[in-house]
Amino acid sequence: MAFVVHGGAGKGKRDEKALDVLLKAAEIGLDYSLKGSTVDAVVEALYYVEESGLFNAGKGSVSNDAGFVEMDAGIFRGRDRAAGAVANLREGSAIRKALEVLNDGRHVLISYGGIVKKLGTGSEKLETIGAVSVTKDGDASAAASTGGIRGKRAGRIGDSAIPGAGFYAIKEIGGTALTGIGEQNMRCLTAYRIVEKMKTNDPLKAIKTVFADVKGEIGQLNQGAIAADSRLRVAAYTTEEAMPVCLVKKGIRKCSFELGEGILL
Repeated sequence: MAFVVHGGAGKGKRDEKALDVLLKAAEIGLDYSLKGSTVDAVVEALYYVEESGLFNAGKGSVSNDAGFVEMDAGIFRGRDRAAGAVANLREGSAIRKALEVLNDGRHVLISYGGIVKKLGTGSEKLETIGAVSVTKDGDASAAASTGGIRGKRAGRIGDSAIPGAGFYAIKEIGGTALTGIGEQNMRCLTAYRIVEKMKTNDPLKAIKTVFADVKGEIGQLNQGAIAADSRLRVAAYTTEEAMPVCLVKKGIRKCSFELGEGILL
């Protein structure tokens, strides 16, 4: 079993409490992975992080340019390529709402709204969150949750709600979850391409190769990604200053803000 969770790429407020939260989330995710449920693994891990209020997701979401919260989240189940996502959610847990969409099965993406205009918690929080779970039989799921870009235009939807852009997974290959400027990922389907690249490369090389290709295509790259493959290799890499991550599998626990040339376990 392998599980990896991230807390967003950026300048990175190096708060050790953030790594404590991510490690607990990773342990939750690994436990569900051991039980054979990769979807529950990514959902319950990210719900725990949402509830912490330390990250730009769930209770820690920031405000848009109209002064209120609009959250996005999505889940991809690799074994049957099922997906569930929500956009512009103004209250509650985005990742659990995304799970409702996945379980309902009729649609992939539901956009919310309404009269609630909850204020965001400010600019001191960390960034978007994401998780990937892989079991020993190769089942894989990936998920992301976010409050979006600080000061974004009201109604904007980011890559955390778009399968293949901000998250993706395929059984017997692996999964990935991204963070950074979502518009870049939506233009290039970055998550889908990383998983496809993992067919013939380890997760770290897959991330780096796709990131280099994307930069060549659109001339810019502000990204971070985590990934895990069916061989239970886990990786994390960012083009930015920092990205808090926790990577766990049997006998191994690694949490860090500084990724350098990337981490592959």
